[in-house]
Amino acid sequence: MTRFVRKFAMLWLATTTAIFSGCVSSDYLGRTYSPTSNVEVFYSLSEVKRPYEVMGELRSQATDMMSSSSIVEQMKKEAMSRGADAIVVEGVSIQTVSQNVVTQPGSYQEKSSSTTSTSDDGSSSTTKSTTVGFGVGGTTSIQEVRDKVITAKLLKFKQQ
Repeated sequence: MTRFVRKFAMLWLATTTAIFSGCVSSDYLGRTYSPTSNVEVFYSLSEVKRPYEVMGELRSQATDMMSSSSIVEQMKKEAMSRGADAIVVEGVSIQTVSQNVVTQPGSYQEKSSSTTSTSDDGSSSTTKSTTVGFGVGGTTSIQEVRDKVITAKLLKFKQQ
């Protein structure tokens, strides 16, 4: 295995470990109340049978490899910290965040040569040169980095 392939494999392992470690980023716009200890999850406002007010909207984003249920669990924690009694999941989408071009070399070729020259004063010097190249057979691919985005409304139940 060449050094290049080993370095690429180590970089890939470190990157995927960081990506899959469960990072969820959230943005919230709306009112905040005292924290709550429980949040109900709904998937439609028509499912909510108690009087409520919409506090605001929460948008959470994570790698598309993370399960939607894991992201919703993180959203529940965020909703509790904002004082919500319930969240209504409105939608799930996949967004392309970036594209990376990855080039893998074909066959590895190395050509070495050395030249010895003698100057007028009788001293000699040797010059060594190495040319490194990658032959045919390489591949280039485009890797997309995608995120899963879930949006939800946060609800506060009205006192009856």
